[in-house]
Amino acid sequence: MISFADRIQILGTENAFKLGDDIVRCEQAGTKVIRLNLGEPDFDSAENINKVAIENIKKGNSHYTNPQGILPLRESIVRQVYQTRGVRVDANQIVVTTGGKPAIAYTMMTYVNPGDEVIYPSPGFPIYESWVTFLGAVPVPLHLEEDKGFRFDAVDLEKLISPKTKVLILNSPSNPTGGVLSRADLEGIARVVKEKANPNIWIYSDEIYEHILFDGHQHQSILSIPGMAEHTILASGHSKTYAMTGWRLGYSVLPTVEEAMVFRQLNINIISCTPPFIQEAGRAAIDNKENQKIVQATVKQFENRRNMVVEGLNQIEGIHCNKPEAI
Repeated sequence: MISFADRIQILGTENAFKLGDDIVRCEQAGTKVIRLNLGEPDFDSAENINKVAIENIKKGNSHYTNPQGILPLRESIVRQVYQTRGVRVDANQIVVTTGGKPAIAYTMMTYVNPGDEVIYPSPGFPIYESWVTFLGAVPVPLHLEEDKGFRFDAVDLEKLISPKTKVLILNSPSNPTGGVLSRADLEGIARVVKEKANPNIWIYSDEIYEHILFDGHQHQSILSIPGMAEHTILASGHSKTYAMTGWRLGYSVLPTVEEAMVFRQLNINIISCTPPFIQEAGRAAIDNKENQKIVQATVKQFENRRNMVVEGLNQIEGIHCNKPEAI
């Protein structure tokens, strides 16, 4: 018998990947499968993005680089954060990671001790709870109701806040529900955090789906609410917006440079750095205005699909499907 460390027994998983094995077996048996397990756009990354990566590989930009992320990409993120959220940050507050998931782990390892409480949305991305329990913290699920559009408000949050609350996880637009928090929701949440929470609380704001909203909705971020920037870890990336899931490119915006240095140190210990040619492609994804049009067209196709699927499901007797405001 293999003698694993005790902690491995409590490490969770993501069933979306577990289902992948079943899907492969079905496909090998000749069954046509419509894949609904992973949150992955079924489009390819734009040719202008691919070209930048290929050119950088050809010219030898494939070596170790700054563990924090190349400065040009971090500067592009600085501009994007200001344009989309009206908040000025410094490039040294930003840490680039291999995909969006490391930021979840880094946040828990940086701020949470055993016995601390972490509030997270439920239903929600399973890796949130996985890291909470893995580090010996106390999971506090915040149940999202369908009749509220899978949103929550200040009243819902206030019931769960305690002196032991160390991290509040927000995910808007929400995976997997498609719920979207409004500016009013976020203002109420901010008020509860200021008035009821321990001063040493951090908000992990997962905004990876920030550009894929429907029906004219505009993305709102807790980072934009006055007084919240000093408490908020903003996490986003390229996987969903630019159909770059396999590229593995994400980033975090930390409240201070000191906190960013901790994330940088975790990068050094775990991944060393994100490949520089991928980072250059990520910079092109943000800076090339052609990609704004591509993203808009992609979102429109997603919205059309949503309309068709929701309408079809609601025509089936005994089934009710909420109309998501985002993917």
